[in-house]
Amino acid sequence: NKAYEFNGSSDFMVIPPLLKADSLRSLTISLWVKATNISRGTVIAFRLPGTMLCSSYMGFDNSGNGFNIHHQMIHNFSANSCTSSMIKDTIANPQNTWVHMVLVQQYYTQYSVGQYKYLQYINGRQLLGSNTPLRTDAQKTSFASGGTIGANNNSGNYQFNFTMFKGSIDDIRIYERALTEDEIKKLYEIKE
Repeated sequence: NKAYEFNGSSDFMVIPPLLKADSLRSLTISLWVKATNISRGTVIAFRLPGTMLCSSYMGFDNSGNGFNIHHQMIHNFSANSCTSSMIKDTIANPQNTWVHMVLVQQYYTQYSVGQYKYLQYINGRQLLGSNTPLRTDAQKTSFASGGTIGANNNSGNYQFNFTMFKGSIDDIRIYERALTEDEIKKLYEIKE
């Protein structure tokens, strides 16, 4: 297989609506990324069900003090606004190097309250931001409205979306369960 190339200005791929992937409580997104230029770039975005304009996404960021990997999740939304939180970790410069990115979303019940926990991994290693507080109000991840690879969701609502990605993306996998840390390490070692 050959990696997909993105020019950072107009290239992106559309994830079609996947009705069977609506309201996923636990999931894992795994992909290999080689960024050639990072300012702020969305690697993969998934829209909320319905006509809501904001999206949850994974990406890179080079604003502030160094390079970051991040995941934004939407908590509440209405027709005209979104409330979100971001898991963000500082990483070594990922430019011009293949990097294995993984996001795990876990759902469980504690004290009769459903909660989500988000774990980020890079090159088989869990990142510190994964220890962020649990969210009880995050929206379920859904691909029922589709999404994009290599770009924001093109909704026009750029307050909640990063810019186009420049570089290569390969071996995109979406699992409908939370992979274990050992399984994630094996995915990294197989491809490496």
